[in-house]
Amino acid sequence: IYVLDTGIYTDHTDFGGRFSPGWFPPDNWGILNGQNDGYGSVTSASCNNYAGGDHGTHVASTAAGTKYGAAKKATVIPVQVVSCRQNWGTYSWFYGGIDWAISHDAAYRATLTGSEPPGASRA
Repeated sequence: IYVLDTGIYTDHTDFGGRFSPGWFPPDNWGILNGQNDGYGSVTSASCNNYAGGDHGTHVASTAAGTKYGAAKKATVIPVQVVSCRQNWGTYSWFYGGIDWAISHDAAYRATLTGSEPPGASRA
């Protein structure tokens, strides 16, 4: 399941290590405020230490958490399109994340986002 949101704390016990390498914006100027695992996904707890930074972890847990997740055995692929530290993003990050998820792996088809794109409004 591709989760388009803030970074995800991949060491959280509710995931049991079910992660694949993800994506973050190439024009990222410090958005992660954590450590890049070399594949573009947030793997350190420091992303969760900021307001809004825990949102991606929450969304991923709702989708694929071991205890309450809808797909308890699914692999999570973090796609960071929103800053965990500043809690904002750009259209290029959001569209870039969607584009990457679509082209990444044909075996995966479920994509979940818990965030609205920047400037979006609710109808």
